[in-house]
Amino acid sequence: MAWAARDVVPLADITLSSLTVIRPYKSRAGSPRIITPDASTAVSTALIKVGQVVQFDTGTSSAAHRVIRCSTAGGHPNLSTEFAGIAAASDTSDGSTTGQGEGKRQISVWAADANTEFLFPTKIAGVASTLVGTALALGFDSTLAIHYLAANSTAGDRRVWVTEVPNPGDTNGYVAGYFTSTAINPTVGRR
Repeated sequence: MAWAARDVVPLADITLSSLTVIRPYKSRAGSPRIITPDASTAVSTALIKVGQVVQFDTGTSSAAHRVIRCSTAGGHPNLSTEFAGIAAASDTSDGSTTGQGEGKRQISVWAADANTEFLFPTKIAGVASTLVGTALALGFDSTLAIHYLAANSTAGDRRVWVTEVPNPGDTNGYVAGYFTSTAINPTVGRR
């Protein structure tokens, strides 16, 4: 069969939006593991939304078992070593201490464990299959309130290992990957 121009799949120029989310992609266990830690206090503009990266709140020792949205500052990199995973639900509270107590403000989180790979949006012009086997930096777009991956030349800034590029060539395309073991809180699980 002869190759024809109609067989070419056009490359996409993806526009990221506030609806762009990180989500589970593959799980060796069949389904991603869900953990349900309590949400910590946060200002209303920093409440956790579905698809955002969450980490344990190390700001105070009394809240170290609760989760917060990672990297509320714009840009990258996020250098957390307390990642819990990706929010599978939004925090519907007002972010205050009202209603807080053990088990009273639980939030579902897809665990950043050894079994789950996630699909991450990027801010990379033309994602390439050469990204497989490399690590990228995690960033936060404060305007859109979304997390994304970006290329970064500093090894210490890299938080996610890329395992697959589903659509090479896409601008702001998606990559599959998992959190580096040194970035995950040990209570969630290491690789």
